[in-house]
This record gives sequence, structure tokens and C-alpha cells, in this order.
Amino acid sequence: KAENINKLFTKFERLDIEKNSTTEGTGLGLAITKALVEMMGGDYTIEGDYSQLAFFGVYAAISGSCSIDGMNLQSYQGDKQIIEILNQFGAKIEPLSNGYHITKDSLNGCTIDLANCPDLGPILCVLGMYAKGTTSIYNAGRLRIKESDRIAAMESELRKFGCDITSNEDTITIQGKDKMCLLNGDMGGSLPSQIDFGIEEYYDVDD
Repeated sequence: KAENINKLFTKFERLDIEKNSTTEGTGLGLAITKALVEMMGGDYTIEGDYSQLAFFGVYAAISGSCSIDGMNLQSYQGDKQIIEILNQFGAKIEPLSNGYHITKDSLNGCTIDLANCPDLGPILCVLGMYAKGTTSIYNAGRLRIKESDRIAAMESELRKFGCDITSNEDTITIQGKDKMCLLNGDMGGSLPSQIDFGIEEYYDVDD
């Protein structure tokens, strides 16, 4: 939350005490960093995370629209590539003063190089499900050596929605459709996270 950002630089501050009641603080690292920056007459800001923007951006691209602020449009984050990728798929992207307005439009499959943004791989599989034609995601091999084999996990679970997804060691290929549903026709139910919180997040996009 925006109102909690400054608390990150407070000594031993913890924002989610209820979830982490056994530990009393986050330490001194950020507090020391803040002090050193200020001693040298510098300034600091905390910019939004483009890997998290990707979830909301894909949701908007397939479901409606969404405005996302708190972003640095000149950021050097590798996952900032999500903006270019959403545009490449056909979503409407409107830059704002500190973020983006993303709107659903006709989506078409495309070819994505994942070399510099591997963490976008799973959410792009979800996007590819809803893009007409073929989506090819290459240089994706690093996803196989995360907390789980994320390529195998996405293949296994997205097929339960009727997704036509295949892969080899380094490339994911998806034949997109307009709509997806579980094989029994029921949009309800739950999917396992493959004991990988990096995978669990992606299943919430089409919930």
C-alpha cells in the first residue's frame, strides 16, 4: 500500500504483523541505506514493480480495463518489457504521468523472446490462451529450473482450461482461443500451485 512505503525505511518495522508474528522486524538494511543516501545529499524513491503490473495488465487485456500508477516509465527493470509485449499482442496501452491505462482489445498471438524477462513466462502463457492464433515464447528454458518446472506446471494446469499448449526444452507454443473453461465446463474449482508461490499467482488472473 502506498501509505506504508515510508515504513519500509523504519528500523525493525514489519507491515504484516499478523502473518509474521514470530518475527519482530525486518532489520536495519533499508534504514541504513536511507541514512547513507541522505548523508550524501541524495534522494530515493520506490518505484512500482513491473512483474506485478503484469498480472493486472494481462487481466485488463483479456477482461476490460485497468489503470496502474506508481510506475517509473523510464525504469530499467527487465520486466518493463511487459508493456511492449501487451502492445504487441494488441492491447491498448495509454501512458499516464506515473503509470499506464490498459484496455482490452482484439488479441492476436505473437512471438516473444523471454531471455531478459523469464519471470513473465507463466503470465504470458495465460495471455496467449486468449490471443487468436499462435503464440510462441522462446528462450524460456530457465523456467524449468525455478522452484518448480514452471513450463511443465503451466502446461499441466492450463490444459484443464482447454488450452492447446505444448513445449520443448526452450520454447512454449500456444494455440489461442477466445474463451477457456475447465474440461467439465465448470468455471469453478481450484488448481494446485505445484508448491511454487511463483506459479500460484498466475492462476488467479482468470479467477
